[in-house]
Amino acid sequence: MAYELNQVVSEMHALETQLSQLTRQTGNLVTDVNQVVRGVQSDLQEGQGPARLLMQDSLAAARLQNTLGSLEAGTARFSENMEALKHNFLFRRYFKKQEKLQRKAAKEQE
Repeated sequence: MAYELNQVVSEMHALETQLSQLTRQTGNLVTDVNQVVRGVQSDLQEGQGPARLLMQDSLAAARLQNTLGSLEAGTARFSENMEALKHNFLFRRYFKKQEKLQRKAAKEQE
């Protein structure tokens, strides 16, 4: 019984050490997060960085939204063009060969 009690006490010491390390690491993490938050707040207050620009300048925000919309539309058109290219007689053989290679690679992975 004394041996088991000694085991419990030594395990509690080990647990205490681990908890103390975890507490230190958590404290360091909180410090790092606080620094990041302070930096973002400073950027917003001083007018630096893209966050302030987007929050304060509605024209820049509208331009960014317009750019993202154009990017989405361009990507959709590109996908349509690639699909049409797959059916073009000049490129059909190439795409069929690529599909065959992909099926072969998929079978090898199984």
